[in-house]
Amino acid sequence: MSRSKIQASHRNYNIAVIGLGYVGLPLAVEFSKVRKVVGFDIDETRILQLREKNDITGECSELELTEAVGLQLTVDSQDIEECTCFIITVPTPID
Repeated sequence: MSRSKIQASHRNYNIAVIGLGYVGLPLAVEFSKVRKVVGFDIDETRILQLREKNDITGECSELELTEAVGLQLTVDSQDIEECTCFIITVPTPID
């Protein structure tokens, strides 16, 4: 498959970033600059804060969150059902 066909097929991905912590949120924000992204987290308080452009971890500024117009923030797993690419950024147990 040619490089242009591979690149074209990647444009059809619907991306979900699962876990919006210090890794997932900046990743979702960056991807949202070029395509629609669903950012999913189980912490409803976190989602509400991010919707208000408030990242308490300090990873993304209010301006960056405002400019992330392609980013949908959700706690509803049904919102990621249409996604075809899943990036999982959840904590790894250490013990």
